[in-house]
Amino acid sequence: MSEPKMPFKVKEEEDEDVRKMSSDVKAISLCIIAPFAPLRIAPRRVLAASFSFPDEFVLEEFIYNVIEKYPKKEERPPLYLLLHSPGGTLSSSYMVARLLRNNFNKIVGFIPHVAASGATLIALSCDELVMGDISRLTGIDPHYDTDGETFYPLSTVRAFQNLEGLLGAKTLDEISYPYQHLVQSITAEKYDEATHALKMVEGYAMELMEKAGYNENQADKIIKGFLYDIEAHEEVIHLERAKDLGLKVRHFTEDKHLYECWKTMKSWLRKYFLKPSPIHFIRHCFPCETSETKSTELKKDETVSNK
Repeated sequence: MSEPKMPFKVKEEEDEDVRKMSSDVKAISLCIIAPFAPLRIAPRRVLAASFSFPDEFVLEEFIYNVIEKYPKKEERPPLYLLLHSPGGTLSSSYMVARLLRNNFNKIVGFIPHVAASGATLIALSCDELVMGDISRLTGIDPHYDTDGETFYPLSTVRAFQNLEGLLGAKTLDEISYPYQHLVQSITAEKYDEATHALKMVEGYAMELMEKAGYNENQADKIIKGFLYDIEAHEEVIHLERAKDLGLKVRHFTEDKHLYECWKTMKSWLRKYFLKPSPIHFIRHCFPCETSETKSTELKKDETVSNK
């Protein structure tokens, strides 16, 4: 009787360039790629990749493999993370970031194109980010569907604060009917839910960034920029703005090492980003001796023996 297939099984990357890069830099390489093409499951229905429960199971298995190969965390190689994703549910994004952050002493994140929303939260948990000319992050303010509508806590809080500033000193009779309707649309329960949702994300980000080596003041400034000081959830946060906010980020051309890794990461992304899938492509590889390295070591051994 054949064994049942594991639907969320972690897979090792077989691309020789990625494997060589991992060995050259002595790092564990991991890609989390949401393809541009969703999976069509019906004539008018498609499923697009976003962070959800399946990703948690796959990455948990990845961590088990890492621990099996490198039991001592202090002796574990750094993680080189290729991240390309529109985000997903807040809980899954946070758990993925926490899982990686708790099991690696150093994480270098590569963002060739987009790491938005929940993926931005994961990017904030990295010790260092490498970005390019079209790389972008976005705000980390939460949003979710309720009663058939998308609820944006940040918008609710801002609307209440604006109305309070405009109408706080007026009686109900002095407020025009359009404004009365706006005031009545923000219930105490909705406002309380919105403020606590923002506070929750702030706590998640602070926890992750402290583990990435940011002090409290640095993390406060960055979180403010990514959570509160944004015009809209989709607003682009490019490399220069991220750097101004205090994020540890570098352009891939700043040194030869980054440039070579960047080329491999871009090639790795191209391998998967047009393949339709309802979930992220998650692949990894461990550093190992390349044939070139082995050949060099053999020559050294021969030289020593001849002497």
